[in-house]
Amino acid sequence: MVKNAVNVRVKAGWIAANDSIPLVTILASGHIISPIYSPSKIARYEVGFQIDVWHGTMREADQITTKIIQAFVEALPAKCWYGLRYRVRDIQEEGAFRKMIDLSFKVIG
Repeated sequence: MVKNAVNVRVKAGWIAANDSIPLVTILASGHIISPIYSPSKIARYEVGFQIDVWHGTMREADQITTKIIQAFVEALPAKCWYGLRYRVRDIQEEGAFRKMIDLSFKVIG
C-alpha cells in the first residue's frame, strides 16, 4: 500500500549505509491483541508501525509523508480498519531530511 502511494523505493527494515535516498523505511513497532469473548474467538488487534521518509529536500519529504498518511486514511473503510492514529516528527539526520511517522490502527479478526 505504501509503495503504491509514493514514487520512491520502500524497504522493510532500517536504512543501511549503502541505501540511497529518497527512501521510505517501515518497521513494525508493536501490537496488542485483545480477545473479544464470543463463540467465534474473534480478537481486536492494534498494530503499530514506524514509517521513516528519507529525502534530500524537506519539501519532498513533506509531500511523501502526506501521501502515505492519505493512503492509510483512504484504506480504512476498504480494509475494515479503524482507530487510525499517527504522529509525525522531524528528525535531524546528517545528509538527509527525515520524517518519522508513528502510526497505529485497529482491526477485528
